[in-house]
Amino acid sequence: MNENDNRELAQALMLRQRQQQESMIMYQLETQDILQEIENYLKAVEYDPETNKFIRKKDQDGKIIPPIANDRGVNAIIDELKPRVHKGITLSNFSEEKIDVILWEVNQVVINMLEAKYKDFDIDPVFLPNIVNMIDHLLEAQFYRALNEGERKRLYPTQQTVQHLHQQTENQEDKARFKLFGKKLF
Repeated sequence: MNENDNRELAQALMLRQRQQQESMIMYQLETQDILQEIENYLKAVEYDPETNKFIRKKDQDGKIIPPIANDRGVNAIIDELKPRVHKGITLSNFSEEKIDVILWEVNQVVINMLEAKYKDFDIDPVFLPNIVNMIDHLLEAQFYRALNEGERKRLYPTQQTVQHLHQQTENQEDKARFKLFGKKLF
């Protein structure tokens, strides 16, 4: 391997490392799984990796578990939560008091909606506390990632590494531009 091959390999490795770091940051900020978990619970489905599809859950006797809410109810609940579940929340800076207030407000909205529409959504009242608690716990986990800039502080070193790798790659590319037929022009 000559010097040019080594440089190209190093550039390729740095680029790959930068892409992996960026992918990891995007994965860590992804919030869609929170909504998906709530939807799966309400629909009584689970992901089957063998078929790459969501299938109905079964109880220990092998009987299919009916959904907790009809499609209209699932959609209404998810639509109500979407504005409250996103990476902007995760990257925010909240105090513990503010988080408690926000979660209380969300709980009130969900409770009021379920209380008014549980019959329209075909929800057995027995499941109402479970739905509210699950939503509260999942949102609480997301909001507490923003406690005192927690997620931003945690991601800052990773972001710095990605920027450093990006700068190194650009520097290597700039150096390569000043060579012609393996000879330095400047």
